[in-house]
Amino acid sequence: MTENGWLDGLPEELRALAAAKRWDGPAAALESYRQLERLMGADRAGRALVLPARDDDADGWRAVHARLGCPESPDGYALDMPDDMGTDDAVAEFRALAHDAGLSQAQAQRLTGWWRGRLDAALAAHAGARQTADRDAETALRARWGGDYDRRRADAARALARFARGLEGADGMAELEGLAGRPAALAMMADVGAALGEDGFAGGGHDGGFAMSADEARRELETLQRDKGFMAAFLDANHPDHARQVQRARRLNRLAAGLEPD
Repeated sequence: MTENGWLDGLPEELRALAAAKRWDGPAAALESYRQLERLMGADRAGRALVLPARDDDADGWRAVHARLGCPESPDGYALDMPDDMGTDDAVAEFRALAHDAGLSQAQAQRLTGWWRGRLDAALAAHAGARQTADRDAETALRARWGGDYDRRRADAARALARFARGLEGADGMAELEGLAGRPAALAMMADVGAALGEDGFAGGGHDGGFAMSADEARRELETLQRDKGFMAAFLDANHPDHARQVQRARRLNRLAAGLEPD
């Protein structure tokens, strides 16, 4: 037996380790192991990660990412993605990128949750800006039209409804209604709506696309009767717009009665 006889029979590699650690007997080796276990924790046994020595060790890093929760393929991510977060291609691209980066399921889900929050905030901000713009538009038009506001709005609504007849589906109507939220566009529609009751628009023989029905003519007359500007011009023979408004009312009355305008 050698001076360190307790090492007899052990491989040269272990004898070299004992010499390097200066273990003088089994008790020293066991104490070293006990200290190591205390440092590492017995509950961590089998759960330690060995990082690759090189950044380009793709297989080594793939194994590390797998241990950390990266699925085997991009399709393995279970993501809570609402329909309005993007196209199927965009979602597939995100899955592929997340998998290439070695993201775990939890990490990928956290990113999509962050994006969803950003999207919700952007949509809310857009809706708020639209409401503000609508209020500003109404304020600007009330200042511009003054006492004629209600009549001009009615003119715009009539033109909007008339043009929307030729649109297919709800999208076209929504597009026109969206334009009506802008002062310049609404003012233009009001001018067109007013012209629907004028010469060249109210009659059935001038342009069939703009012919006014009897019901529409009756509703227009009811609106005009509540319009202070119209009534002032209609009742005052000295008003500069008297003749035009009288002619307008006459045509509407004929249309309401089912007759052709003059």
